[in-house]
Amino acid sequence: MSNLLEKASILTTPTAYNDGKLLSVKPNTSVGDFDFTRNSSATRVASNGLIEDVASGLSRIDYTDGVGHILLEPQSTNAAIYSGNASQWVFGGSGNTNNTTRVDNQSSPDGETNASLFSRNTGTSGWFGTGNLSSTNGQTYTHSLFVKKGTSSTVIIKNVSNSPQSSVTYNIDTDTFTVENNATGNSLNYGNGWYRVEMTFEYTNATGSSSQIRHILEDGKSMYVFGAQLEQLPYATSYIPTSGSTFTRLGETLNNAGSSDLINSTEGVLYAEIAALTDDGSTRVIQLSDGTNSNRIFIGYWTSSNEIRALVKAGNVTQVFQGSTSYDILGFNKIAFKYKENDFALWINGVEVFTDTSGVTFPIGTLSQLDFDSNGSAYLHGKTKCVAVFKEALTDEELTCLTTI
Repeated sequence: MSNLLEKASILTTPTAYNDGKLLSVKPNTSVGDFDFTRNSSATRVASNGLIEDVASGLSRIDYTDGVGHILLEPQSTNAAIYSGNASQWVFGGSGNTNNTTRVDNQSSPDGETNASLFSRNTGTSGWFGTGNLSSTNGQTYTHSLFVKKGTSSTVIIKNVSNSPQSSVTYNIDTDTFTVENNATGNSLNYGNGWYRVEMTFEYTNATGSSSQIRHILEDGKSMYVFGAQLEQLPYATSYIPTSGSTFTRLGETLNNAGSSDLINSTEGVLYAEIAALTDDGSTRVIQLSDGTNSNRIFIGYWTSSNEIRALVKAGNVTQVFQGSTSYDILGFNKIAFKYKENDFALWINGVEVFTDTSGVTFPIGTLSQLDFDSNGSAYLHGKTKCVAVFKEALTDEELTCLTTI
């Protein structure tokens, strides 16, 4: 595998960031610089497992799953205005104004002491929440919360503004969900006992403009809590801290790497190890091109569920456009697309998915740039461990080695 990567003329691995440039170094030779853009701060999980802030203009190497990868996300706003300050949250329950107690200054996933230990008093119907959150009827939202077991094994997350009420019951012992009324649940292990729990739902209260999301523990038991978030997306993005108002993390782009000297337009291989943020049927690609839609090669996600496709368009004529829906795009897949006149092949996870023996490529010097989008659209928001461009069409043996998980 390492010998193969030495053949790559452009290679990006999660190594460093500096002044808005994501640096991708081929050992002992050239540097392929991408232009990175995000005009706001953001957060990442650092190599020590803790959430940390990343300044505006700097890309993120994220270690959420323990292995570093480039994280690119779309714009998103956290509507929960006090994400980490539970003293500003709301509490309630019928017949008793003291149904929930709270102890602050607990260790949290960002290494600080800004989490809280919530306890539901015995024999009460106590709940806690982040107040009324601005919502639009008919839109899809995802609420997320970091939880760590105290004595309560379960937490119920419920949007009481919906009719009927959408809810997710999460069991931290078994890492499982029970869902009701068109809600979906998801969780992610952040280490040190912390899990991020998500509830995705459609807001359906036609008479109101806000969601009230409540959290309910087992009677008389407790749980550590941190980092409330509500986003108008069908999935949760990285943690967006707020303190008294909503905050928007702006979208990210990564493009303009390479040159016609580094990319062989007549033959080669475009390779990536990537994972999607969501399986929503949107188009998201990594592309070689001349800066136009007329001459380009891409690999990425297409409009069907779990679909991976490759395309070659030369002189504005489609030469290859094929793919497969046999893969879990939310997990990492190793994808390699070989292009050569009358010799095209797509390999995924060690298997040749399709071949095509008819089609042309490009005159020498045509392809000049590598982008995580397609000329200003189809942005590849997701996770990337590696991208490489090879200047020659690799053999079947080499492609098997390159893409085998």
